[in-house]
Amino acid sequence: MGTGEIHAVDRNPLIKIFWLFIIGSLLGCVYETILTLVRTGQFQRRVSLLYGPFSTIYGFGAVTLFIVFALFKNRPNVFAVFAYGAVVCTIVEFFFAWVQQKAFGTHSWDYSNQPLNIQGRVCLYSFLAWGGLAIIWVWLVEPLFEKLLHLIPNGAAVPLTAALFTLLMLDAGITLAAMLRWADRLKGLPAGNAFAAWLDKAYPNGYMELIFPSLKFVN
Repeated sequence: MGTGEIHAVDRNPLIKIFWLFIIGSLLGCVYETILTLVRTGQFQRRVSLLYGPFSTIYGFGAVTLFIVFALFKNRPNVFAVFAYGAVVCTIVEFFFAWVQQKAFGTHSWDYSNQPLNIQGRVCLYSFLAWGGLAIIWVWLVEPLFEKLLHLIPNGAAVPLTAALFTLLMLDAGITLAAMLRWADRLKGLPAGNAFAAWLDKAYPNGYMELIFPSLKFVN
């Protein structure tokens, strides 16, 4: 990149936001996998999609933090990062838990046994965890990530982002279809077309339970 040339990441903030989502989702997957291993002694993939190693709620949390703190004129102090991070990410967590239950009749986490929980979707523990993760993200991960993002050759930033975005959308699309068909199978509904029959063969109940071990049907 020539002297004075503006990097594609700086010209188009959507590129940065997308990569923040990706890195947040990746690190969220690692965090959840380690946390589950410590809690249960079992290794489980803690993912939101069939193929990519992504826990997307953490990706949305990362993007939300970026947008919130972009509104600050001065760099926020550690207490502000904790407070804002805990509040906004808890709202994000509650929202996605609500949408998941209403749309699919499922939940991937349940805090009903935790103190000070709200409908089992969020609790004091998760609130505090989000605040701590926000500090780590804002003060350590995001600054390092920005430096690494600018190492991508300027001409490669847009096509690389577009390619990964396309793959992510394909992964999300097939995951959504497989989830809906899984729910229909549990209701005893037969495949109504060739695509549904293919989903039954490619993603049977046992396979879906292996990929999403924490997902429970509640309706």
